[in-house]
Amino acid sequence: HDTIAAALAEARPGDTIRLAAGTYYESIVLVGVSLVGAGPEQTVLKGSASGAAVVSATGNGTLAGFRVEPADGRTAILLGGSWTVRDCATAGGTIGVAWPASSDRQGGADDAPHLDLQNLTIRNAERCGVSLLPATGTANLSGCEVTDCRGTCLQSECASVGVTASSFHAQGAPTCGIWADSSCALTVTDSRCSGSQFGVMVTDQAALRATRLQISGTQRSGLIGES
Repeated sequence: HDTIAAALAEARPGDTIRLAAGTYYESIVLVGVSLVGAGPEQTVLKGSASGAAVVSATGNGTLAGFRVEPADGRTAILLGGSWTVRDCATAGGTIGVAWPASSDRQGGADDAPHLDLQNLTIRNAERCGVSLLPATGTANLSGCEVTDCRGTCLQSECASVGVTASSFHAQGAPTCGIWADSSCALTVTDSRCSGSQFGVMVTDQAALRATRLQISGTQRSGLIGES
């Protein structure tokens, strides 16, 4: 296919589209279709002139092996449902990865959405590196690095949602490295926060469990908690 859109027109939920090395000026809407590139240094998605996000995905699937460079005011990757995002990168835009998963699934815990971010690099987001806003579900971040965002590196405002971050590196955000809010249960292990105004903020009945968390170079406070 000459374009990603042409491949998507023939794809069905559960399919995988593989992208060759190159730069793609398309905004992608995925419904249960996985997208795999040749690597974040080889496959670059810049998006088109329209759309709130370069990659919008609902349903279930995998995103892997590409870099997203959105224009100012746009989100790089916008997710709803259950997704694995691995070996990807984002540079610029408003938010690197936003996960506003809906709560319209019925059933028990097995039906709740899940987000898995692995080896993800996010740089220079205007507002937030990773924004977690689902009504239910779980999120796991491992081996991720978020640097030089203009707001917060990781922000989780999701009641009744469990978030686990391991080997997570947050650096250079003016507001704070990690912010847990709205009754979120956040577990952080083997991670670092540096060069922010606040290292970690825990507010509005959120809960933090931290093991081997290093906080350094903060301007005001390493850890702040508010009920």
